Amino acid sequence: MILCFIHCISRACLTNQQLSVLGLVSIVNLFKLVKDLTEAVIFALIIFFVLQISVQNFKVEGSSMAPALHSGKYVTIHKLGYVKIELDKLRRFIPLWSAEKNTLALPFQQDGPVRGTVVIFEFPQNSDRSFVKRIIGLPGEMVSIKNGVTYINDHKLDEPYVGTLKENENAQYSILDENQYFVMGDNRPYSNDSRHWGPVPLEKIIGEIWFNYGLPFDLGFMNEAK
Repeated sequence: MILCFIHCISRACLTNQQLSVLGLVSIVNLFKLVKDLTEAVIFALIIFFVLQISVQNFKVEGSSMAPALHSGKYVTIHKLGYVKIELDKLRRFIPLWSAEKNTLALPFQQDGPVRGTVVIFEFPQNSDRSFVKRIIGLPGEMVSIKNGVTYINDHKLDEPYVGTLKENENAQYSILDENQYFVMGDNRPYSNDSRHWGPVPLEKIIGEIWFNYGLPFDLGFMNEAK
């Protein structure tokens, strides 16, 4: 009888030890689950933040960019080439922060859009409106039009993307200042662009068109025309 009692107590003690081990394992697994979930949430937030600052969608309204872009088409632009980090704002959050420049460009950013790039920009006369046009003239260049044909510094510009010309159009514009861009629509007779209200400052450019799409499914990438 005594031996049986001791045996039962031993089994009970062993069971309690097992329960303690199981409880410890459960706590460890719970912490691991919380850690994994936290990492997943942080990763998702990072992806969301990157997408928010790098990609944006717009709907084309009007025929000024036909035939490349028709009214009703949607375009996706990438903005990272134009994102500038304002160092003055960082100083508010990082003590003892100092920098020689007020803005910081990302390492892979270029100085500005190249000729032929289709961009979305804030209308210089009203920042609440966004326009889509093609980069024609670059800083330091002079744009002129002779019988509807575009010239850059008196050299004829090859424009295979142009839909319709205004054959009787003749004009000469001032030399573009630093960080100024001359933009025009491909459908020249129906485009409200730099010919009417002047060049676009670099800081007004939101981003370059990456690809365009419509319904039913219709996807196309925008090509640069130099």
